[in-house]
Amino acid sequence: MPERCKEGFLYDLVDGDIFRNHPLFSIRPSALQFILYTDEIELCNPLGSHAGKNKLLMVYYTLGNIDPKYRSKLSAIRLLAIAKSSDLSRYTVDVILDRIKKDLDVLYQGVKIQTAVGERTIYGAVISLCGDTLAQHEFAGFKEGVGFALCKCRHCDCTAEDMQTNFDEKYFNKRTVEGHLRQCSDIEKASTDLVRNHLKTTYGINRRSSLVDFPGFNLIEQTPQDIMHIILEGIAPMEIKCVLNHLILSGQIDLDTFNSAMYCFPYSPLDLRDRPCPITASTLSSNDNRLKQSSGQMLVLLKILPFLLNNVKDSEFVQFIIELVEITQILLAPVISLHTIAQLKELIEQHLKTFKQLFPEKNIIPKQHYLLHMPSQIAALGPMVRHMCMRFESKHRFFKRWAAKLNFKNICKTLIQHNQRFECCQNVSGNQHPIFTKDRELGPVSEASNIEYIRSKLRDSFGIDVQTAVSLKWLTLNSNKYMSHKSLIISGFDGQMPRFSLIRDMEN
Repeated sequence: MPERCKEGFLYDLVDGDIFRNHPLFSIRPSALQFILYTDEIELCNPLGSHAGKNKLLMVYYTLGNIDPKYRSKLSAIRLLAIAKSSDLSRYTVDVILDRIKKDLDVLYQGVKIQTAVGERTIYGAVISLCGDTLAQHEFAGFKEGVGFALCKCRHCDCTAEDMQTNFDEKYFNKRTVEGHLRQCSDIEKASTDLVRNHLKTTYGINRRSSLVDFPGFNLIEQTPQDIMHIILEGIAPMEIKCVLNHLILSGQIDLDTFNSAMYCFPYSPLDLRDRPCPITASTLSSNDNRLKQSSGQMLVLLKILPFLLNNVKDSEFVQFIIELVEITQILLAPVISLHTIAQLKELIEQHLKTFKQLFPEKNIIPKQHYLLHMPSQIAALGPMVRHMCMRFESKHRFFKRWAAKLNFKNICKTLIQHNQRFECCQNVSGNQHPIFTKDRELGPVSEASNIEYIRSKLRDSFGIDVQTAVSLKWLTLNSNKYMSHKSLIISGFDGQMPRFSLIRDMEN
């Protein structure tokens, strides 16, 4: 189980206010911390005639008790539920939530299990529900399309007009579970369908979700925003598109020159696989807020964009991009101090004000407003990266690959059975559990030329005697790739500043 970070810093869920004040975790810190994730996947060709016919809702879970360095492994992400979207449109997702709640009610009170060292009672509860805005609103009962609601945020009573002028969380009335239940009751007691639909639009709520009955779960505070969908697939493409349009129309940069510089940029070996694709003129002139880049490509583009715009004369636009990069870096940080959270709040407020100054004809979109709630969410649930959906979405590949080889007569049952067999094979394949095994992959190997020097160094430093050794070009350890003459590691500290060293040779 991850230990709490030192005072004043947040590293994981256990450092957040919700864990410390939770009715179960505050009493039993070793209780199981369930992190749920939900998303829809399309098994068939989305452009073909069968699009939507086999669209599935997937619900995964992982445990916050697992150290973050292991939690990101796909073997730590397990399937919890699967259902056809067509069936859920008829019966709602509460059918799934009610079944999950039955197990959580029992686990919350304690379940006795027999272990190798005797009988033990285990406890558990949901600590957070992750997903994009559409999935979280569907599960929590809010309006799935926020454009059709007066209140467009599940964390506060924010209207479209308010988000254009107020850029501090304190100016908005926060939603509470008690207030949410009162609004749900008003909707249920509406005398006519016209009144009911009006209340749904006003409150931004569709129904009373079964999530409110989950033991120890607060559907307002424990449904965090996801930085992949909010930043990489929402804010970053929109704001970069606005900046590029301005700079190109004002003649300060040329699109072909920009694309050439982006293509020829000296990417690191890790970033090269997510190198951004060229941005076309039709993409920039479209009315949407997209740049047609994947989340990984947007992350790399944010890293290099200040260098690509280094010669631009309008420094306020470059500074605007640098502010976005700085906000993204803080949100992706695995360890955050309370002082940094306060700085993040100021950065977000200043960034949104600058956006309105540089682009007065543009409206603040809901995803930009959601930024205001992220500092308080970090204080409540730990760093945002601990709830990021990018790794969860990697799990979809397993089911999409299997589905291509199976029949679709009862696709949900078939995928579940294949998944169960796969997990059983993983659990019995070795001495260690697949979650905690060390992932190690060696690059091209050759015989080490200085074997005597290696032997003496290992004997003097670690007291280890080796007979043979090989030289490696690269080594992947726990999903981190190290390359000779290309990778830097922290080798020590000079006071409070880290000292970096270049890896020159690797032997194994």
